[in-house]
Amino acid sequence: MNTYRKKITICLLIVVALIIFLTFALRDKPGERFHDLVLENQEYQSLMNSRTETTNLFDGIIIEEQELFYDSTEDYYMYSLINDDANAFDPSVKLKSTHSGLKIAFLEKEISKDLISQNGTIDFIVYDRTRYQRSHLKCTTLPVISINTSQEDLMTRDDITMSLKLFDNSQDATDRFTVTDGLIHRRGNSSFAFPKGSYKLSLTRKSSTGNSHTNSMSLLGMPADDDWILTSMYGDKEKIRDVFSTNLWAASFGTDNKAGINFGTEFKYVEVFINGKYNGIYALGYKLRNDQLKISRNSNDRVLFYNEDQPPYTPYYVDRFGNVANFSVLSGQSSDCFSSFREYLMRVYFSQGNKEALYDLVDIDNIVDYFLFINFIQGMDNTTWNQNMLLDKNGDKYTLYYSPWDMDYTFGRSYYAETVSAEHYALSPEDMFLVNYGTIGSLIKCDEDAFSDKMREKYDQMRATLWSDEQIDALISEYESQIFSSGAFLRECSVWDNVDESDNVSGLSRFRSYVHERLKAMDKFVNDPDYSLSDEDEELSFGMAEGYLAARLMFEDTEAIRLLEIKDPQILDYASYQETMKSLGIPEDMIKTDGSVRDQLCYYGDDAYYWSIPEDTELIAKNGEDAPICSSDFFKGESVIPLPQGDLSYHAGGDGSETIYLGDEPLFSLESTTDDYCLRLIIINPETMTLEDIYQW
Repeated sequence: MNTYRKKITICLLIVVALIIFLTFALRDKPGERFHDLVLENQEYQSLMNSRTETTNLFDGIIIEEQELFYDSTEDYYMYSLINDDANAFDPSVKLKSTHSGLKIAFLEKEISKDLISQNGTIDFIVYDRTRYQRSHLKCTTLPVISINTSQEDLMTRDDITMSLKLFDNSQDATDRFTVTDGLIHRRGNSSFAFPKGSYKLSLTRKSSTGNSHTNSMSLLGMPADDDWILTSMYGDKEKIRDVFSTNLWAASFGTDNKAGINFGTEFKYVEVFINGKYNGIYALGYKLRNDQLKISRNSNDRVLFYNEDQPPYTPYYVDRFGNVANFSVLSGQSSDCFSSFREYLMRVYFSQGNKEALYDLVDIDNIVDYFLFINFIQGMDNTTWNQNMLLDKNGDKYTLYYSPWDMDYTFGRSYYAETVSAEHYALSPEDMFLVNYGTIGSLIKCDEDAFSDKMREKYDQMRATLWSDEQIDALISEYESQIFSSGAFLRECSVWDNVDESDNVSGLSRFRSYVHERLKAMDKFVNDPDYSLSDEDEELSFGMAEGYLAARLMFEDTEAIRLLEIKDPQILDYASYQETMKSLGIPEDMIKTDGSVRDQLCYYGDDAYYWSIPEDTELIAKNGEDAPICSSDFFKGESVIPLPQGDLSYHAGGDGSETIYLGDEPLFSLESTTDDYCLRLIIINPETMTLEDIYQW
């Protein structure tokens, strides 16, 4: 019996030993440490000389469990070091391959801070007994994103399907890897045409039934959502202004309001690969979101508007649906919400000079914060536009809150500079940028001393804390490290020609000096403010948005060929215009006497033609700077528009198709987004005779 038990025991021990052996033998090996794989040049060359060079020997590299992103054009892999990780500079290295017996060798260099900041390249080979393949390694201290899209051409505002992978290298990252599907499209106004694009990312996921749904995720520790922004910072050579200003606003004043709302957003630096090619340093961030503002899309009690471009001391233009031109609704409600916006404008107008009434329409802390911040950063784009405006309606009480967006033209940068290279410090630190019109201007005018006292109180608090010389300096140093010490700036120089490697030496030194000089100028201003208030009284009037927008596009572009279709002649009627304004609740004395579509088309701009539009007009055509041509039957296919290039004509197909012809040759087809329009503007490139754009109102 004892012998039998011994045999059983021995067998069990053998089985256990075998299981342990197989567990260790078959498990995923950690990889060898980087320093063990570095060879001297002679040994490295010897490995290559004794083997045949080949391709497709391996599929990728995994460093510290990070599968590296690859630039197929320049043939290098990007390793993102985990911040403050003990193994970051001597990581474990593994190969991803279907081939067995492969090894990797790095040539001489170690991973170091100097190598990273100088965008150094480490050569390596992957080899077996008879073959080898060469490649290269670069290192960064920033997180990295790889995006692959369903089409190569991303120069479109239309959504394109994509897959996204993100590696978060922060020390305390909750999710080191993020993988998701999504949609991507190019964004921006003037920046849309920049060689390096900015993008909107909409994250999606597939359900078990194969349907696509939004995919709310936290990226780089920022609040979870499915909508994200990748801003290229292409226009800012130093890659600092938008990130610095956005994050400083959030830290300084984001939560300083009586509504208990966070009006701050955030940007974080990342390096981006698109379709297997390195695309530069970006800022990943987000716009204000409904959940953080406590907004319901099913209610108009709280609406986020965006001031795109409303010049001071000018009328507001309203379309037949109630939308106000130059303002958009970011929170998703229908055009009905503009009735509250128009009501608010009228309340402010009728409260001019009445301090108690005006203060009741705002959060004075938020107003002073916005005024102070925009002046400090010299936000030339944020004094009259690029303003988030949250209108809060509680019963019969209205409160308006401000926050800035898109702050790349700040701290000395001006688009009025004579050259692009000069625009970064075209301004002086002494230049002031004052939000001194509209609601804020009315508040200052009714009691300058009270406003100044509040501003000094706020400013002193900031100068003692976040805006102290020491804290501002520390903040700039942190961003300088991310932009330059990561090697990202030099990599940016290698792919985009608007930045220069010589700037890598000075880093943010000039920006740092400018910000400190700006603070000195602000010290003087706050102590003895000059608000430069206009003697001009604030007026409030409303005109027809369809006419305003059509006239602006018709007469501001002096090169294109423009065809304005008047589908509904009634819209030219002054009586129809008045009726529309009254139906929207606009008082008769606020309806512009020259605000109809007809008036604006006939008298737009300083160089207006002061021409007349015949009653039966269905088309107004304009070629370059030539005088407008009116036609009553172009869209009936019965007349042509004579141009130097030939005669333009129109043909409607029986299937509803529409085609513009040049002579006997079809130029292009028209695709309308809706049949419910009064005016349609067709813009044609005169050099290529191709369709540039279509607008409908």
